[in-house]
Amino acid sequence: MARDAAARALAGAAIIVAAAALWAIWGPPPEVRLAPVAWTDIAPPAPVALRPWTTIVIHHSAAPVGDPAGIDRHHAVERKWDGIGYHFVIGNGHGMPLGRIEATFRWRGQSHGAHAGDEAVNQRGIGICVIGDFERAPPDPRLADRLADLCAVLIEHCGALSVESIVGHKDVKASTLCPGAHLDLGALRALVRTKLAARAAAGVAAP
Repeated sequence: MARDAAARALAGAAIIVAAAALWAIWGPPPEVRLAPVAWTDIAPPAPVALRPWTTIVIHHSAAPVGDPAGIDRHHAVERKWDGIGYHFVIGNGHGMPLGRIEATFRWRGQSHGAHAGDEAVNQRGIGICVIGDFERAPPDPRLADRLADLCAVLIEHCGALSVESIVGHKDVKASTLCPGAHLDLGALRALVRTKLAARAAAGVAAP
């Protein structure tokens, strides 16, 4: 009986450890305070000139966990591209910190994207990938806010961009559901407008 009790205790401990590990991966990310995005956080290095961008294309990773390195490997190995196809990746707290914005080599070098499934859009479209599967559930509100922050700053500094320039991947490639049914692009555009107005009122908009 002592052996049975010990076995049950070990099994219970294993379940607790497994549950804790799953919670660390799948549970909600911890509360964090995110500073507003500034152009200096994302500006390409001097003397790289801004490409004449005309569109912001929103994507989701279609997976609950991810990071730029993993996407880069997938795009390079599976799709035979020259690395990650997006210009920016935003973390959801699972695989990279919630709200972290990473600019890829495509943005830093102001090179074309490989994300839209349309060559003309790839040439002039900034690809932003948000980690998460938004066919299953909406993004964390803090993540949506972070995406809107990034879009607002890009619109301020890239002259041909506007709120109307923000589209979903499915808007340029009919065969995809990306960025998912639960990422509300109308709500995103409205939030970007609010942020642009607030930034202008606070005197932080681009000259």
